[in-house]
Amino acid sequence: MNFIIFLLIINFMIIYNYEKISNIINIFDHPDQYRKSHLKKTPLIGGIFIYVNFLIYFIFIVFFQNYYDDYKDLILFTKSSFNNLFLFSTLIFLVGLYDDKKNLNASLKFSIFIILVYYLLTLNNELIIEYIYFSSLNYTIFLHNFSIFFTVLCFLLFINASNMFDGMDLQLGPYFIFIFILFFTELELNLLSLVFLISLFSFCFLNFNSKVFIGNSGAYFISFLIAYIFILQNNLNMKISVEEIFLIMSIPGLDMFRVFLHRLVKKKNPFSGDRNHLHHYLMQKYSLRISQILLLIINIAPFFAYQIFESIIIFGITVLFYFLLYFYLIINNRE
Repeated sequence: MNFIIFLLIINFMIIYNYEKISNIINIFDHPDQYRKSHLKKTPLIGGIFIYVNFLIYFIFIVFFQNYYDDYKDLILFTKSSFNNLFLFSTLIFLVGLYDDKKNLNASLKFSIFIILVYYLLTLNNELIIEYIYFSSLNYTIFLHNFSIFFTVLCFLLFINASNMFDGMDLQLGPYFIFIFILFFTELELNLLSLVFLISLFSFCFLNFNSKVFIGNSGAYFISFLIAYIFILQNNLNMKISVEEIFLIMSIPGLDMFRVFLHRLVKKKNPFSGDRNHLHHYLMQKYSLRISQILLLIINIAPFFAYQIFESIIIFGITVLFYFLLYFYLIINNRE
């Protein structure tokens, strides 16, 4: 409890002094009159704030708790696995931070992620996805020689989908909050989840009126950590099923897939920016606040639908709904 109070004080101080901190760090997102709708330069420091909370959490676990036996959050982790989570999420965060500052080449960034994730898998075999078990069908797909390739692909897809999904205020933050609530309730990662929930709510408070953005550092770092936990828990205990994981990630994934396909058809770099995302079309038809609410509902609805029906058909309905919504927005925005 003392740790939580300490963390709340830290986040209050960050919120109160965010302008001073922004000027010291000096990483801003500048409007470009094309992809970015904000009107003034905005600090890209949300990810830094959230990472600071994670760093404090890591120090607390290592130096103030029994590292092996007594700490409940580590029920999902061995010591080496927990250290790997911290080390590689830190490296991913630093890549994103450098990208925010210097705008890394997309191909180089993609290559760095591949190397980091592949090296992580050589250190922690528990992360390698050997098979995919669909509980609703009682059916297993064994990956055999494709296990490492598929695992790397899962990390990369979610990292990129989350980053591309970050396009308006209160879009990525509430989505991540929903996932950490699941980690708290389903996986019993109590303190870890609380650390991220506190920091994400603090970020959302600042992000509500575009005071700060999460930045690539935050999007990459948090999505990598989420992917790590999802994969590890699925390999060890499957408290959150494969179907539920796919549905939680379905809307950002579908949006990424459609946008990539659109760019390739237009003979553009699939990693180049544009205004062809679902949130762009929502904001053309609705106000910002209505768009934020609709997008959050769209994100979490497939997961809750699966809780009711527990049927693989929810996948098909989700895909159909996404594309029907996309075409509806396209047609209405042209009128």
